[in-house]
Amino acid sequence: MEKQFEKPMKWYKFVIYFQLFAAAVFNVGAGIIFFTGSHYGLDSFELKLFYGVLSNLKTLDICMGIVSIFLAVFAIIVRQKLAHFDEQGPKLYLSYQLITVGANLLYIVIATVIVYQAFGDSSGDVWNMFTGAYASCGAGISMYLVNKVYFNNRKEYFVNHGTSDIPGEKNVIPQPPKNEVPAQPFSGSQNVPPVQPGEDPHYVPVQPQPQPQPETKQKHGVLVGLCGLYAGAQIEMKDGEMITFGRADDNNLIFASEPRISRHHCMIRWNAQKQKYIFRDYSSSGSYINDQQDCLPQNLDLEIACGSKIALGNNDNVFLFQ
Repeated sequence: MEKQFEKPMKWYKFVIYFQLFAAAVFNVGAGIIFFTGSHYGLDSFELKLFYGVLSNLKTLDICMGIVSIFLAVFAIIVRQKLAHFDEQGPKLYLSYQLITVGANLLYIVIATVIVYQAFGDSSGDVWNMFTGAYASCGAGISMYLVNKVYFNNRKEYFVNHGTSDIPGEKNVIPQPPKNEVPAQPFSGSQNVPPVQPGEDPHYVPVQPQPQPQPETKQKHGVLVGLCGLYAGAQIEMKDGEMITFGRADDNNLIFASEPRISRHHCMIRWNAQKQKYIFRDYSSSGSYINDQQDCLPQNLDLEIACGSKIALGNNDNVFLFQ
């Protein structure tokens, strides 16, 4: 069984929990600035005169404001795709950065042409008007280059089309080898019984081959406590049966004296058809699989293969999904 989340995911958490939310807020603010023309630093009267001379620039600012609002919505959509390990998430993220850079570059070029047509070379402050657009271009190019390398190195995590499978999990359960014996080709040197009268002289008796054994499936899940309050416990789980963990009294497994475990920390359910455990984490301190340093995603149903180990909060309470 392959290990899940083998590579560090701290940058991934930064992107989905901060950077894309911050980008959405920034783009909303940029949209308001473009709609109001406040980036020129003029009062209302001066701005009216300014737009009176440069009417095309006002139209351009309104268009850029609409693009900024679109980018804010796009950033949230990309964030959701990445958070659910959708295979389109990295592609959409890189597309978002490219659109940001392209829109700002196009704005700078068109705005510069409009201003120079009106004022010529006498306008020495033309470049200072678009400081925000320059910054957005630089940030977008940097984020594109960094994350193109980052997500390319972790592309095996984003393969599940938005479902809740754990990224990178391939060989879920090792299957027993099938006892199949290939038929041996007939040759004249083989010892063949003599043909009896009335029998077909071309008939060759075939030795019966052993039939392949049917694949065995595990009817029940078994939760085994490796260490902690429930060390040594073996809890059998029926198909579809759910067990909850936490400090609160309404959980199935209660950890009242464990500060690293949340009141409602997580839940697990056995799926006999898939031969997997369904795991969902609700905690603030996290749950960790197979001694990995990065905690599992929260509020997402994850399919856990048999033989995996889950640590709740830290290594004080560890369970084996047998």
